[in-house]
Amino acid sequence: MSYSGWKLDMKKIRRKLNLTDEPYKFISDDLLSLAFISKSGSSQLDSRTIAEYLDKYGRTDYEHFEFLGDAILELIVTQFLSEHLPDKNPYYQSKYRETIVQNIVLYCKMQAKNLCSSILAPDNYPWKICADVHESIIGVIYYYLTSVIHRTDAFDLIYHWYIKTWDLKSTVDSVVLTGNISCTIDGRYGQWSSWSSCDHGRQIRTRKCDNPYPWPGGKQCPGPLEESRPCVSSVESSDRELFLSSSPLFSSFRSFLSNRYSYTSRYRLLEDKSYRGHIIIYNPSGQIDNIYTATSSSISHLPDLLINQVISHLPDSSSSTE
Repeated sequence: MSYSGWKLDMKKIRRKLNLTDEPYKFISDDLLSLAFISKSGSSQLDSRTIAEYLDKYGRTDYEHFEFLGDAILELIVTQFLSEHLPDKNPYYQSKYRETIVQNIVLYCKMQAKNLCSSILAPDNYPWKICADVHESIIGVIYYYLTSVIHRTDAFDLIYHWYIKTWDLKSTVDSVVLTGNISCTIDGRYGQWSSWSSCDHGRQIRTRKCDNPYPWPGGKQCPGPLEESRPCVSSVESSDRELFLSSSPLFSSFRSFLSNRYSYTSRYRLLEDKSYRGHIIIYNPSGQIDNIYTATSSSISHLPDLLINQVISHLPDSSSSTE
């Protein structure tokens, strides 16, 4: 199946999921592919495919099947624990089930079969989506058995399919012996945060190694947790009125420019509230072009290159308020 650049190798997926024999081999490709389409990813489908999915199944993503599969999985694990650990206190059986159906365990099972890479979702999607797809696969199969071919033994079929396909016995044995499953998961970064506000000419953004966190023995995320970039602040309307006409610093700088370049009517100097003690040069669009930390004693030592840069970005006399 292929939609707008997203392609599923259905033969390979059927082999990984043990869906090559009856009655599962007759599950249609389009129905099975629905299990791999996230809600956010469905927007990437073309209009024709969306119309076909709506006509056949009344939906275009896995959410309904994930809801169904979540309930079926609880029943599968409950019955398996009851049959294989009949003498265990129900309290411990409940704890085992809680561990087995937790999202990180389902994610680990999907990763082991390399199925997370088949999901139609935005880049760097939340890892829980892959756990949801595990449940949606169960939901699709149960839907097929009950609503398409109307098997009265649907639960018995999916129960034994799940035990075989996902090696439920090994999972239960590991949980009983160690309290958890034997699984190694490398950490993946989540989304970058938004850029921070401009603070002293710098912005930062951060990310966390939590998509998912490294499972015991798994690798930490490579690369930095934080990035920064230079920035300039926008001119606030309230700052536009703060002229430095009476400031000795302004007078020194203006005198310096006037004596050297005779551009006394071609620049505006404002004092931004965030940059007390700095000279801010604004362009005609109201954006900061340059920020200078200058004192009366250092004004005359500003490099010619910087002064030329300042002059080249100043408003012309027609837009000046000076």
